[in-house]
Amino acid sequence: MNRESESHLVGFCVEQHGRFDAEAWGQFSAVSPVELAAAARYLAGVDWFGHRAALAEVAAGLSPHPFAELARAADFDASRFAGLLKAHLRYAGHLADA
Repeated sequence: MNRESESHLVGFCVEQHGRFDAEAWGQFSAVSPVELAAAARYLAGVDWFGHRAALAEVAAGLSPHPFAELARAADFDASRFAGLLKAHLRYAGHLADA
């Protein structure tokens, strides 16, 4: 995942954290489908983001592949993504301590 895709994805996820819309995930085209599926599958597995069940459904609809496979295919760095997303969520006032 390049930095531009990462930036688009983090911004989208900040918006989704505040007002989750499962349909928006299927319509978001600023990143590749595999990058989007990796992010959805990752976020479905963490406690701090919320919307776990809905994200699991979104991820399943985007791709049948497990997270490890998606992460490899998208060059998705989960630690970096989590750090960036948490920082942006804190800045937006959506996340107090995670």
